Amino acid sequence: MPAASRMAAEMATPLGVAVLGSGNQALRWAAAVRRVPALRLAGLWGADPVRAARAAGEAGTAAFPDLDAVWKDHGIGAVLVATGSDRHADLGLQSAAAGRHVLVEKPIDVSAGKAAALVADCRRRGLRLAVAAQKRFTPRFRRIRDAIAQGKLGDPVSASVLVRIRRGPEYFREGNGWRSDEARGGGVLLNQGVHYADLLCWWLGEPVEVRGLEGRRSEGISAPGTVAGSLRFASGAVATLVLTAADAAPLP
Repeated sequence: MPAASRMAAEMATPLGVAVLGSGNQALRWAAAVRRVPALRLAGLWGADPVRAARAAGEAGTAAFPDLDAVWKDHGIGAVLVATGSDRHADLGLQSAAAGRHVLVEKPIDVSAGKAAALVADCRRRGLRLAVAAQKRFTPRFRRIRDAIAQGKLGDPVSASVLVRIRRGPEYFREGNGWRSDEARGGGVLLNQGVHYADLLCWWLGEPVEVRGLEGRRSEGISAPGTVAGSLRFASGAVATLVLTAADAAPLP
């Protein structure tokens, strides 16, 4: 079949997608896949078979008994990884080894080394790798990006981001408690702050220097709940980023 005809045929056939994970975010992704005509929800896998079966039932799809069943399904062209953060890169690497494109929930991983390995592996295999950075599609944030790109704000010299949210005990208990464990979840910077760090880089470019401070940790939670950072960018612009998930009274 000529390349043009093959491409047209592929575009006319919905892309099969498997969701890895069985928590709330996996369910949101499964619902999103169903809303896109060019995609087909092939099924859901989770480390806990009972929880995975329940989540698959809620999503209206099949539950894969194991990862091998995912890789053996040749109708799946892409995998969405929505597990605990410490499994993102490992599952992404397995997906890439099976020849699947990968969309991974933020962050890519709690380990910078594993994250870099996933990026390099997908690039080497010619596979698409994307990370959920949905705040880039928020209209007000896009307006800031456009205003900077169009020179409407002149040359930015500084920026500041303050994020104050409240996350109660139930948030940290969900999904076998991975968010409360620094080694598995990374804390407020990787769970919430990564979105705003990404926005700063999207607006101001690549940082060349980063410094950080950690605040108090909540009792029984090893993951940092309050952090502050300063960034210097190649342009000379500087920025501050202050994050807390332990605020009793968030800003309106």
